[in-house]
Amino acid sequence: MAALDVGTSSVRTFLGLYDGNQIRIQEKNRFYHESVHILGHEYWNIPGVFGQIRQALAALSSETIPDSLALDSWGTDIAALDKNGEYLWGGICARDRRFEGRKEQFFQKVPQREIYERTGIQFLNWNTLYLLDYLAEEKPWLLDGISHMLFTPDLFNYFLTGVRNTDYSIASTSQLLNPWKQTWDEPLLEAIPFPKEKLLPVLKAHRLGETKERFHGKRIPVISGCSHDTAAAVAGVPAEQTDYIYIICGSWAMIGTEIAEPVISGKAMDYRFTNEGGVDGNIRFLKNVMGMWLVQESRRQWKREGREYEFAKLAALGAECEPFRSMIDVDDERLVPPGDIPGRIRLLCREGGQPVPESAGQIMRCINDSLAFKFRVMKERLEECLGRKFPAIHIVAGGSQDACLCQTIADATGCVVKAGPVEASAYGNFSVQMLSGGLSETLLETREIIGRSVKIRVYEPRTDERVREAFEKNKELFEQIHY
Repeated sequence: MAALDVGTSSVRTFLGLYDGNQIRIQEKNRFYHESVHILGHEYWNIPGVFGQIRQALAALSSETIPDSLALDSWGTDIAALDKNGEYLWGGICARDRRFEGRKEQFFQKVPQREIYERTGIQFLNWNTLYLLDYLAEEKPWLLDGISHMLFTPDLFNYFLTGVRNTDYSIASTSQLLNPWKQTWDEPLLEAIPFPKEKLLPVLKAHRLGETKERFHGKRIPVISGCSHDTAAAVAGVPAEQTDYIYIICGSWAMIGTEIAEPVISGKAMDYRFTNEGGVDGNIRFLKNVMGMWLVQESRRQWKREGREYEFAKLAALGAECEPFRSMIDVDDERLVPPGDIPGRIRLLCREGGQPVPESAGQIMRCINDSLAFKFRVMKERLEECLGRKFPAIHIVAGGSQDACLCQTIADATGCVVKAGPVEASAYGNFSVQMLSGGLSETLLETREIIGRSVKIRVYEPRTDERVREAFEKNKELFEQIHY
């Protein structure tokens, strides 16, 4: 099986070999990309990223032709096809400043509480709802020329196969989907206004078709069903039971759990929890918070300054520094745009009367400690919304590699933390392909296979009075709500 993980900074290709007991994965290639700054705005280089996808498949198929492939990518962003099925418009980056104030403007059309009651989705500036509202108001001349709108991973699948499709997991990120009926919410579309017929029916996991292009003489079957990278990562969590919390710690961090029905309450709305779709039709009840973006962009800034660090080196530098010395609100909106993140962290520390971190290690320790305490607050709010306690946390993706971060999360939350796999989205991607191909019958079964295939590191919570003191001293920082 081939898994294409198309993230906001890289395109990675994995080959998965299933022997009936375990999945062995290999990362075959990786291409990097960044948003493009043009006249004050940020855009994704959609054609360039698809060029990397084609390169990745060509390189993979020079070694072996996979039996199937599936692609996952980031949420909310949407693009338009014209009446001839050609790429017409899209690629606005979620971090683009044109989204500032758009959701508040839309609240004048539909009250905020009603939007949440209709969709159960948290309020992010870049939700598809506000992008379509922007399109209808600022570029109405485009509407007549649009045949269909496709989310980013569905767009790449269309480029591969020529088949137009909207996957449930990615559609659920839009703040346009009714979570009970799992169909588009017509009153919200009427409020934009945006023609419903330009959005495709929402489908769950299925075989989409074959690649139009032949790779070494063969077309590759394409599976749709884990289009949202977070949905794929959740499917790749090797949980042995349903009573657990996951942290998908990539550029963004998502902390949540899986439930059978959406939870849409005043408390869930106040805490900005979201109800997104899972690969098996369940609900991912979760909260978005800042994640490893702070580390990734700090690393880029240090490189611009002539200091280049590997991620493992940064993790080690952070572990060597004094804990709980400097704390920040990781969700401060000034940390969202690209740029000098270390400089902004120092500014936030000065404003908050905190010791100012100077070295790369002190910056890393500040980020890790602040993330851990943010996760503690989110865990407590999650338990409050659902009315039950969770004994364990599974952390996957890039953040699971940082032992200092994982141990601090365990200490801060008082929970056992199970770390790994790093490539959870690839494992979840393979899970969907196995389910589609009849190699396993349930998601729980594929999770058992993943558990046999990877090494899980376990961090037991430690009793440390410094943890309690630091949390109580800075509690107000972590209780703030931005998104």
